[in-house]
Amino acid sequence: MSESSQKNCPEFLSAARNLRILEEGVQVCLLNKLRMPAQILLFCWCDVIAAMTDKDAQRYWSTKSKTIEWIDRNVVPKLSVPVTGTEIYAARCGVLHGFTVESSEVKNGTCRRIAFTDLPEHAVNVAALLDRMKTAKFEHEPHAIVSIIEFMEVMSSATKNSLTAIQSDPEWTQKFIAFSEEQLDSFQVNPEIGASSKSSRDYHASPQD
Repeated sequence: MSESSQKNCPEFLSAARNLRILEEGVQVCLLNKLRMPAQILLFCWCDVIAAMTDKDAQRYWSTKSKTIEWIDRNVVPKLSVPVTGTEIYAARCGVLHGFTVESSEVKNGTCRRIAFTDLPEHAVNVAALLDRMKTAKFEHEPHAIVSIIEFMEVMSSATKNSLTAIQSDPEWTQKFIAFSEEQLDSFQVNPEIGASSKSSRDYHASPQD
């Protein structure tokens, strides 16, 4: 398959759209002030993209090590806050399995707490956020504050870069398409639905929130 035909391959475009609907979901959540669901979708997005873009994977599912590796390589270097893939994965476990920032790694002291805010990265006020959390214990322990919006934008860019890398390799492209075909039909989206045209500014919390 030539590079040109890969770019216009319906199966590849369909698989790529399946990834983009996760971004659309995060955007909808942020527009409606649904902060926790936005985080849940972001963490699921990490799992899915790590699995679907793993050239060496034998099956279509993610593992802890592969997801952390993908985050460390594609996300961590572009975030304005110094965090690690292991810390983000620990936050993922806390949110997905317990609806909390308290993952087992945080409790045993091997990871910092990662708190996510919907404020833009340049306006994050750590003291105010900690006050809102009403957790005195949290204030005195290692932690990091990450902007949900910045994380979403970095994930979007990293996803596009990963898809571009796949398109440059015919064998990888076919494997990516094969993995995508294992997805449920209900996971497909209308091909006429494109990426949101809204600016990230539209997802920032308003001053009165």
